[in-house]
This record gives sequence, structure tokens and C-alpha cells, in this order.
Amino acid sequence: MKVSHIVVVILLGGAPLAGCDGDGNGGAENDPRGAPEDLELTVTADDLRFQPASFRAERDQEVDLTFTNDDTTTHAFTAEEVSVDIEAAAGTSNTAAFNVPDEDVVIEWTCRFHPGMRGQIFVGDPQEAVENEAQHLAQRSGDRSRAPSPTKGL
Repeated sequence: MKVSHIVVVILLGGAPLAGCDGDGNGGAENDPRGAPEDLELTVTADDLRFQPASFRAERDQEVDLTFTNDDTTTHAFTAEEVSVDIEAAAGTSNTAAFNVPDEDVVIEWTCRFHPGMRGQIFVGDPQEAVENEAQHLAQRSGDRSRAPSPTKGL
């Protein structure tokens, strides 16, 4: 039952991503820039896990987040890249609104009380976001996997 609910949340969350407001004009009359509509999303903390643990957002989209804690301990939704840090005591909810970047990226979030609780926001094209994240991580770690091996050819 929970899985079906999660799929519904993701599918309903995906509907605005297409940019259609139901009248066939793609929402253009509501936003002359053609910016994506706000994404309304609920993330639930339960049994030391986030549900859903990942979601997709359009580039430069505002996310209206409801963070619900169905667990017996306090949890947080912390995503430093978008300056979000909200917490909810056991059995409560909290809300936040934030904009994702105008680029294809993967944004990580965690529970600052339980570092093993993690999630991801795939912004823009998911494949491009993952590739960009891999390149970014390689640059930060000084990845030398593309450098020629000093012993190759000996």
C-alpha cells in the first residue's frame, strides 16, 4: 500500500513537470517566462528512512516541501546545496520552499541526526544530472583515472 502511495506521489509530482496546466497551453498564460510550475512534494521519515528517497525536479523549479515525521524520534531534511534545513519532531510535520538550480544536477539530502538517512533530487535531465555529478566528484577528488598509467607500456 505504501509503495502505491509513493508511486502516486511521484506521478502526481511529475504531472506539473510537463508544464501543462490542464488547458492545453502549457501554463504560458500564468508565467510568461515559461518557468515550470511549483512542485508540491511530501517526504516522510519513518523507520529511519525517507519515502520517497529520491525525486525529480525541473531546472529552476520551486519545490514546496512538506516534511512529515512518522517515526518515534526527531528527524531533519537537510540539503545544503539549496539551503534547506528543517526538522520535525516525532509525529509532526514541517514545511519549506526552495528553488533548485537552473542546471542538471543531483542534490543530496540527509537527516542531520541520522547520517545514514539519505535522499536525492535529480534536477533537469536525470542522465545529464548523474553525469554532471560524476564529473564534479571526480574533479573534487582529483581523480586520475583518465591520466595515463606510469607503468603502462613497460
